[in-house]
Amino acid sequence: MATKSCPQCDQQVPVACKSCPCGYIFISRKLLHAKQTERLPPSSGNRSDPKRRRTERIKRERIHNTVNRDLENRRRSRTNSQSEAARRGRGRPKT
Repeated sequence: MATKSCPQCDQQVPVACKSCPCGYIFISRKLLHAKQTERLPPSSGNRSDPKRRRTERIKRERIHNTVNRDLENRRRSRTNSQSEAARRGRGRPKT
């Protein structure tokens, strides 16, 4: 089992515990980072920070619709023909 030591009483506490029986509260990195960002004034360079996680999915810009349709139709026709050929002769025969 992974343990960490309490800085106040030097007792070994499981890593999953947020506080020690002596009363010391372990600050998680997430909370520590949140407190640091509250202290610092907001900067315009926040979006370029490589460590920041994306909270929502980025939407791709759509190119010309006819090009997209052509590509989708080609993909569908290829995948259907290949998958049908690959499936033949496999598994239990139909009755």
